Amino acid sequence: GTSTGAFSVDAGTTLNFTSGHIFNTGATISGAGDVGFAGSTNDFAGTTYDVGGTTTVGSGTTVFSTPATMNDLVVSSGAILNDNEGIAVNGTFDLTGRLGGAGTTTVNNTMNWSGHLSYVQDTVTVSVSDGATLNIDDGGAGDVIVLRGGNINNAGTIEFKDFSVFTTGQGSVINNF
Repeated sequence: GTSTGAFSVDAGTTLNFTSGHIFNTGATISGAGDVGFAGSTNDFAGTTYDVGGTTTVGSGTTVFSTPATMNDLVVSSGAILNDNEGIAVNGTFDLTGRLGGAGTTTVNNTMNWSGHLSYVQDTVTVSVSDGATLNIDDGGAGDVIVLRGGNINNAGTIEFKDFSVFTTGQGSVINNF
């Protein structure tokens, strides 16, 4: 479907989009509740996205071509989140899928990066804020975690934990400030 209207998600509720959706200029998703995306492609352009609960990209591809703010973010294995304008995650960001795009995803608290063939790719930058932590950990499951073209700007802490393979390539850079 296509939307230009407002969606308000109350605390304790979940708004799920289970097939592809296009959010055009004027569309708004906000509130203290949770939002889930599954299937096909979900595309945000010229919209307002400010969700105080958990945003979950469970499958398919979700593309933010507009700035977005969320408390907690989950990108599941097999799912892709493309950040093209800037996403601020103020709570916990769990990445077992793929993060791509050309924007800057700002981690203001904790990011847990794990999962088999979990990628930070394209030219997206993960910015770990002062006082925030990026945990890179597969729990010894033999997984491959890949920084491919993406970058990490670290003003906080990066903890490399129990993982089998962490690989970089295609011009990726890790900057410590």
